[in-house]
Amino acid sequence: MSILFINRFFSDGCAEAEAELINWWFEEHAPAMQNILEVKKGFLYRIVGVRNAPTFQIIMVVENCDTILTPEWQQNIYASEWLTQLSLHFSWSAGVYEPIFPEKSIEESDFLDAQYVYITRMTPIPQMEEAFNDIYNNEHLSDICNVPGVRNGRRYRRMDFAFPNSPKYVALYELDDPLVEDKPEWAVARKHSLQRGVLRSARYIKSFPGAYSKVLKTEQLLRDSGA
Repeated sequence: MSILFINRFFSDGCAEAEAELINWWFEEHAPAMQNILEVKKGFLYRIVGVRNAPTFQIIMVVENCDTILTPEWQQNIYASEWLTQLSLHFSWSAGVYEPIFPEKSIEESDFLDAQYVYITRMTPIPQMEEAFNDIYNNEHLSDICNVPGVRNGRRYRRMDFAFPNSPKYVALYELDDPLVEDKPEWAVARKHSLQRGVLRSARYIKSFPGAYSKVLKTEQLLRDSGA
């Protein structure tokens, strides 16, 4: 099963730098990653609305963890002068994750086909981790996936060989509607799980949840033309 590489960018609000990050993705980073055979697909996403969460997230589906240790990968991530300049306006962090639930997973050819995703990440308190995973796997994930506008959901666990300080767990949902959080069914699903107390009390790293829209090539062209 493939793993996820997730790169999160917090912007300082500079619109020019955000436009430049999109250019960097389409003109340098994505083409370079496409030349690595083990990279199956990758997309740049931008937060929907204004909230305390990463402004952009890159999600890449990678064949195996060895790929992330290759010189080609390291060169693309750490040796980019363009990205170094962008770091003046962004703080970023990354993580590598393996899928853990559900066991019968989504077909990889269809994964990340949706225009929108919802991402949340967290690290539970060690003494509550078992209860946390039990509630998340057996109740919370299915509750959220039953909300109209949610296509599917997956849970991932951090692989500690790289970025060991990133949050331990990630939940990723594909959406047809980026405003799914505004639906009453979403509120009911969250309340159902939170009433058990485990998900709220088990976290000690802020989750920064949010809905994201896939950045398309046409958006870069519009920005370049000044439209």
